[in-house]
Amino acid sequence: LDRTLSVVGDLRQLADLPDEELRNEAIWFSGFLSSFAISEEEHFDAAELQFRDALLEERDLLLKLARRGCLIRCIITPPSKDDLVIEGLPIALHRLRALIRFLNSSDSALDHIEWAISPFRQKNFYIIGHVCFSEGFKARIERGYPLTLRQTDPEAISSSTAMHRILFEKMRTFTLQSYPSERPQTDERDALRLATLRCLRRSLRYCESVARHSARPDGARLTEIGR
Repeated sequence: LDRTLSVVGDLRQLADLPDEELRNEAIWFSGFLSSFAISEEEHFDAAELQFRDALLEERDLLLKLARRGCLIRCIITPPSKDDLVIEGLPIALHRLRALIRFLNSSDSALDHIEWAISPFRQKNFYIIGHVCFSEGFKARIERGYPLTLRQTDPEAISSSTAMHRILFEKMRTFTLQSYPSERPQTDERDALRLATLRCLRRSLRYCESVARHSARPDGARLTEIGR
């Protein structure tokens, strides 16, 4: 919760810029499925409701920033047979479906979001314009990132952005080559969106198959299914 509230505060600070300045800023993300995969339908325990509200505010701020012209570049790692965390399967299913709905929508925010798929699990990075660079760490299998390194020094932000730009370009090439779309695209951003959709649908089918097998009455172990 503390980290999410910190991200929300940084996004608000970026949102204070006038539109002409905001269009020259960029937000970089790498991690699981991004805040765009959060939805009101996802189940949260009663003790997590404040965290849920903060996550939804983070998502809504990102959407508003993108609609105003701020570039957002997301590197995501959809679950696969190589890295599915079985304990997180219900969350993965909710977020995969929510992100697929968003990518299939006509939301104008998509005009300013670029997607890339990573074949391996990424650290959770957030670079919010020239405001800050933040990296989240998990203490165990859980929601959120209770351990966070947040830096506001301009040199730290600049070096992290340069590193992330190189990583994004590599993942962009990987995405377009690994998930080519048969549908026509208007530009590379659209091609990345369609390639990402193809990957997400493949991931969703796999997660749904794991969920079906886990419900079998023969007692098949989830750990075996997830291998």
